[in-house]
Amino acid sequence: MKKPELKTSLKILIVEGYSDLTFYAEFLESVGKHTGVYIKDMGGRERLMAELETFITPALVAAKSHIAVVLDADDDAGGTFAPRLKTKLDALTGYDLQEGVWANARESGARIGFFVAPEPGAVGEIEDLIWRAVNQDPAHADAVLCVEQFIACMGAGPTATNQRIAKRKLGSLLAVRHEDDPRLGPAARGRKIDFDAPALGRLREFLSGF
Repeated sequence: MKKPELKTSLKILIVEGYSDLTFYAEFLESVGKHTGVYIKDMGGRERLMAELETFITPALVAAKSHIAVVLDADDDAGGTFAPRLKTKLDALTGYDLQEGVWANARESGARIGFFVAPEPGAVGEIEDLIWRAVNQDPAHADAVLCVEQFIACMGAGPTATNQRIAKRKLGSLLAVRHEDDPRLGPAARGRKIDFDAPALGRLREFLSGF
């Protein structure tokens, strides 16, 4: 199947990096919203705000039907990232946006939305949502215990300066369950992620807005 192209696609999803691109492509397909969605990889967190400013233009907003941005909160314990992202996107689009909610299109132009994973004000990333999904499923209880014991044995648990360890836990699990490539995106492509898990409900609802 031919991959969507920016010029001919009416819908755009903006993500941080390539593994995110692969993961969200699979998630969109799982909710039946992948057709005609061009996924833009911004090349990493460091370049994000500058890249948004050059990519989201009035012409782009006018030409497309949907534009969404999905990003990780990372170390946002103070809850400042989502407001900063909102301020940036409001300035670029002319909309008054709210995290997790699609703003309706005007007479012409795109519907706009943005989503912060796992949620605004939390420390973490998309892997935190996936690990919650695994942790909450009784079928994975034994595997979760094994991973927790491994992380503890390796001295790789949370510290005062690093609370983001869900990626370590998920990677440990996927190293066995998808050993060829334990990253989230390839594992999603390999059907190792349950997109219907309750922990992913908020994200699933947002992506269904495409």
